[in-house]
Amino acid sequence: MLLLTRAALIERDLDVLPAIANAWAGISIPTLDDAARRHFEPRAASIPARLAALAACKAAGLRTFAIVQPLLPGPVDALADALAERAGSVRIDVLHGVEGATQEFADPRWAAAGREAWQREQAAALTAALRERGVPLWSGELPPGLADSHPGREPAAPV
Repeated sequence: MLLLTRAALIERDLDVLPAIANAWAGISIPTLDDAARRHFEPRAASIPARLAALAACKAAGLRTFAIVQPLLPGPVDALADALAERAGSVRIDVLHGVEGATQEFADPRWAAAGREAWQREQAAALTAALRERGVPLWSGELPPGLADSHPGREPAAPV
């Protein structure tokens, strides 16, 4: 079973989740800058709450992962440190067009993040930082280890 969320509410189920065979918990963490999170994801849990939830899932014995997509402005090295401490693996992907978020990216504080070149530069920097910290990176539909147990699913390719 795979859970992926932007909510900290996953913590309320930590009394039962560890009993589920092959349970994985993932959290979307696109930045450490909670001001950026509030601007782009106003109804989602705060970044500190998401990091606490991921740490709690790891402490409860769940296999953990993080999804960083899209990348939002914030300190890359600090994000890599936070993910390395809490996530068993990480998937990074860039923004594929601003589509319904045109207004959010029109704000001059965040406009650069809407550009493909900025996304690719940040992804490369975060990839390098996570590799330095020994964090497994993957692409594909499912994290490494989980894809292998689901025949017919796209295996996780190391990045």
